Amino acid sequence: MATEIELKLAIAADDVARLRRSGILRAAAAGRPVTRTLHNIYFDTAKRDLARRGMALRLRKSGRQWIQTFKCGGGSDGGLHLRDEFETVVRSPVLDLAALAATPAAALFADPGFLAQLGPAFVTRFRRTMWIVALAPGETAELALDQGQVTAGTASTPISEVEIELLEGDPSHLFDFARRLLAEVPLRLENVTKAERGYRLLAPVEPAPVRASPVVLHADMRVPRAFATVALGCVTQLQANERGVLESDDPEYIHQARVALRRLRSAFGIFRDALPRERSAALAERLRSLGSALGGARDWDVFSTETLPPIEAAMPASAALASVREAADARRRQARRIAREAIASTAYTTLLLDLVAMLVALARPATSSPDPGEVALQRFARDALAKREKRVRRAGKSLAVSDLPALHALRIEAKKLRYATEFFQALLPRKAVKAGIANAADLQEILGRVNDAAVTGALLAALSQDDADLSHGTGIVLGWTQARACLALEHFDVAWARFAKHRRAR
Repeated sequence: MATEIELKLAIAADDVARLRRSGILRAAAAGRPVTRTLHNIYFDTAKRDLARRGMALRLRKSGRQWIQTFKCGGGSDGGLHLRDEFETVVRSPVLDLAALAATPAAALFADPGFLAQLGPAFVTRFRRTMWIVALAPGETAELALDQGQVTAGTASTPISEVEIELLEGDPSHLFDFARRLLAEVPLRLENVTKAERGYRLLAPVEPAPVRASPVVLHADMRVPRAFATVALGCVTQLQANERGVLESDDPEYIHQARVALRRLRSAFGIFRDALPRERSAALAERLRSLGSALGGARDWDVFSTETLPPIEAAMPASAALASVREAADARRRQARRIAREAIASTAYTTLLLDLVAMLVALARPATSSPDPGEVALQRFARDALAKREKRVRRAGKSLAVSDLPALHALRIEAKKLRYATEFFQALLPRKAVKAGIANAADLQEILGRVNDAAVTGALLAALSQDDADLSHGTGIVLGWTQARACLALEHFDVAWARFAKHRRAR
């Protein structure tokens, strides 16, 4: 058995020639590249039993040789793929079941019922050009350029990607090399494997925005590794919404990408004292800049799809509102272009490479015993939540509902508390988690109405700068949103009392 560690990057077909001419690649390559055609047959049951277990089984023909490969465990985050890999040379395109008996799935492959259903599921066929590259003295990787297609029945999808697999050395040097290569060739981190593309062809699913998944922490984790687990989950959500941001007009993609960034930035704040200070501070600042690019698009999405529609429905014949709508849609298109350019940029891919490189280093199993002063994760979680609760209480103490900046500060602190509770929920009593999230969400909902009014005011001011004749329509919208905020604030005292009571009960 070997552990496969590789970076997978998507490359546009038009940029393949640039890769082949890359000075970085030529300088690092040991010898000439080798090109061969690879034909792969992937196996599974009709119920996708292997895929549901995070496993993959294939037969690959390379030249005249057939190789059976079984992959399991690990996963993919930020384009880095880590899997346990079991390979066996076979004489023909027939599975060697005896070799599979030596894998962690031995019991499954010994089940006659499972074997009776196991069969070819889909195939991949592509040309692979391989270079052996030096990452550092004594450290090497295999860079593979794959171009071809995945086929399942009559459906197919193209393959155009670069894989950089570590042969010997430090995984962080994969990121260093990819970063240098990115300076010459447009590449994007890719989480989707060829096998996953095949399964998507077998059971097509309409693309949809991806929400955050629950974070699974364990009490025996050391704090830096817990942060890496939380942060990698945020990166996964961000990447899952990339294509939607770039290609879809559904505003929920930008919303969920922005949520991923906010959760990630919140995690940096919660775990600040456990992270390498300068490196994490620089990354957090770059994430803030990316969040600003997405934030503008999100603000105009909310204005156009949530704020204006009920006002337009109440005043359908208003020419003033129609003018506001036209001007707002133009601003919205401009903001969306800015968001798309940010996600499509080389700076974005570089940010992800730098971020995931740090997270992978933090996630490595510890090679030494904890220091005597190192805080256990459960203690860290309790202290972090207590600190967040204290900040919410301080922000809400003697608060006047007319103090808009103070209300905004309270909303931000409530959101951070909610994120922290979600991050640590696996370490906390379920009942307390449920109540804590609900109470923080109630405060967020009420204060969100107030924030919407403030954001709307800023957007309307921008529209008025574009065209002074919009003042009638912008005045209507401003009055409507301010009235809505006042109605929401009528429920603030009850929500605040519920939050305070929950804390005392704990």
